[in-house]
This record gives sequence, C-alpha cells and structure tokens, in this order.
Amino acid sequence: TSIPEMAHTLFPLSKYLPLFFYRNKFLSIVEIKHVVSPTLFICGMADTLVPPKMTHDLYSLCGTDMKRIECFESGTHNGTWQCYGYYEAVNRFLAEVVEDRYPNNPKLSDMQAPSSSKQ
Repeated sequence: TSIPEMAHTLFPLSKYLPLFFYRNKFLSIVEIKHVVSPTLFICGMADTLVPPKMTHDLYSLCGTDMKRIECFESGTHNGTWQCYGYYEAVNRFLAEVVEDRYPNNPKLSDMQAPSSSKQ
C-alpha cells in the first residue's frame, strides 16, 4: 500500500520515522481510489517483501468496476510469474477486458488461454 507501510512490516522500529524521512513513498493506498482502468492484481501468497494483505487492501480500494485478483499460494515476490496458472490468469483477464470493450467481436473466439505444460 506504500513504502512506509512495507518498511513498518519488515522493520517494526521504522514506524517511528516521520513520513518525510522516506525519499520514495509510493502511496498507492491513496492513488488506487482514482484508478478507472481495468486492473488485475496478482498476489504471491508467499511474498515476504510485499505482504499479501497489502495487495488485498489495494484491490478492495481500487476505483475501477473491472478489477480482478489472482492469488498464487507458492508465489514469491519475484517468482509468482513461474506459478502454474499465472499466464492463463493474465490471458483470461485480458480476454475479459477485450470482450467488455468490444462485445460480439468474432476474433475473440480465437483468444483462448494457451495450455500450460508447466506443472
């Protein structure tokens, strides 16, 4: 939700640092309310850098009507893309966005998730 909140999670004593102490704050918790574009949240449940709760908080507060969250139990901060079903989830979301934007498009029938050979 923000760099300061991540710091508080990783380094509990950092909660005593004033906000101006952080060079980059990335206050996503404030900005996410203004998002109107379709948004896919991908959450690695084994992420030890960005706690999954932060992803769920951002998802809940996201301002768009078209939002999805995909959680991967074994997903880590840098390894979620390797989880089984990751690419299928992304493709499913993109197909949903295209279908929403261009209903009855005959080319959509060609858009199917590739079968994953990775298990």
